Amino acid sequence: HWAVQHDRVAELDRFLPGLTAFYEMRGFFQEATQIFDEAAQAIAQATNLIPRTSHNLIGRLLARQAKFTALLGEFNPARQLLERSLALLREGEIPGELAFTLRELGEVMYRLGEYERARQFAQESLALDRGPEDRYSLALTLNLLGSIARDTGNYVESKKHFEESGALREAMGDRQGVAKVFNNLGILYTIQGDYVEARRLLERSLDLRRELGDDYGAALALNNLGNIATDLEDYPEARRLYQASLAIRRAIGDRFAIALAMNNLGNVALLQGDYLEAQQLCQESLITRRAIGDRRGVAGSLNSLGSIASTQGDYQAARAYYREALQIALEIDAKQRQLEILAEVAGLLANEGQLEASIEWLTFIVNDPIAERETILKAQRRLHMLLPRLTPDAARAARARGLAAHLTDIVAQARAQLRE
Repeated sequence: HWAVQHDRVAELDRFLPGLTAFYEMRGFFQEATQIFDEAAQAIAQATNLIPRTSHNLIGRLLARQAKFTALLGEFNPARQLLERSLALLREGEIPGELAFTLRELGEVMYRLGEYERARQFAQESLALDRGPEDRYSLALTLNLLGSIARDTGNYVESKKHFEESGALREAMGDRQGVAKVFNNLGILYTIQGDYVEARRLLERSLDLRRELGDDYGAALALNNLGNIATDLEDYPEARRLYQASLAIRRAIGDRFAIALAMNNLGNVALLQGDYLEAQQLCQESLITRRAIGDRRGVAGSLNSLGSIASTQGDYQAARAYYREALQIALEIDAKQRQLEILAEVAGLLANEGQLEASIEWLTFIVNDPIAERETILKAQRRLHMLLPRLTPDAARAARARGLAAHLTDIVAQARAQLRE
């Protein structure tokens, strides 16, 4: 308001990047959305600005408002704000601001599970980052492309993007950015089963975040360390880490991350045999994920609820959960999530006595190069228990079918099995 009333808009323009970084690091997401919204409204009502200047500023402020709206897990409202921002900024043709808005739109599409559209926006943003002054923006966009590649199973490409982003951050002395890259590489190594390197990177990320007072980033690192503890079956430690992460996320008000932490805690409760707590946590996570439009997360919560129902012998409910989860994972082309769901459905088939089909699917999953390490470990444990229950010839035949199968074959079989 002050900058507009005193004709000091240039100062607002100059301080906008630093202000954005400050609010993000401190986790002041609610305050940021309100301040950027009020500033955009003040500029829209100002009479001392020419339309071109007004539109450029409003576009920039809307993009920042959208960024923090997305950080609160409100992805569809964030998308609407970014689309308004993009329309205004295209009029002014300011490359740096267009790159920012396109990247943020890519981030939102990524969170909504629309990976191809996310990639398109990120590539368009990347094309605008041409000069040395664009290194920071370029690093952010490479980080996004790394996340998209990771979640669609392209691990070599993912690592390449993350390492390029990290090199740029190191060269700029951007410690927060370096911590973010450590976190993302830690996730990648966790997925691939290299827990020693994953933990090393995530602990470095956590230390850096704490030194910088970055609560939001610290919560991410704690959650991802919890994932490693879960994979290694250290459930008390996993619960401790997830609860520490959840406490920070509740204080920030990050609904996306709150839902993630609750589902993780629900999965740990299931593994510890506390079915009531597991169901309550996963149901609450599902409600939040549906509300914010996190489709990949919705599929994950449904899969968890299917596992809880199957473990308790309620196979009809389990089928309904798995059916919806698989349909969503197919719609958003989340192949890792599809494999995760198929591993659970294979467990359901085994419980119903369909041992050969279960072994076939589990063999396929164990040998699929894009399967996450947690999914592979779960499939291996089930195979170890099921193989002795078949004759050697029947087991060999089922495994041979699994080794020869394609993902589309297994998905088609699963959909047939899960039909109402």
